[in-house]
Amino acid sequence: MQKYTSIPVPVLAIFAIPHGVFGNETNDEAGVAQARAFEIGVPTARVVRLPHSSHDVYRSNEADVLREMNAFLGGLP
Repeated sequence: MQKYTSIPVPVLAIFAIPHGVFGNETNDEAGVAQARAFEIGVPTARVVRLPHSSHDVYRSNEADVLREMNAFLGGLP
């Protein structure tokens, strides 16, 4: 198995951090841990965490996703 930690292109990673989905606070912890692992594994990536969002983050947090995408795309060479 090969790890791809050297990604030579810009990366935007948006993580949904749901809050207590189905009364399960561990969802928050799992989302935070996953985002942190990605951040460590791909240190050049822009990692965005959106708290209180659902799995389909582009629907639950549409304005946040659009803002982050526009900022990311606007910063590309």
